[in-house]
Amino acid sequence: MNPAPFAETVTDSQVGALIRAHRLRIGLTQRELADLSTISVRAIRDLEHGRATRPRTDTVRLMADALRL
Repeated sequence: MNPAPFAETVTDSQVGALIRAHRLRIGLTQRELADLSTISVRAIRDLEHGRATRPRTDTVRLMADALRL
């Protein structure tokens, strides 16, 4: 099966930048996002700064849920 016609590949650094942008837009600190998502502040910081390679789907999903994306 082919991927969706509008599927777009996103790099790890782009994922981090998107998460950071949404976090800042709704006025959350990294600590607050960590508390809401049950992800460590360090993991969030590493992801936002592009230092996390191949983040787990569950990790991204927890943060997206906390950001209401």
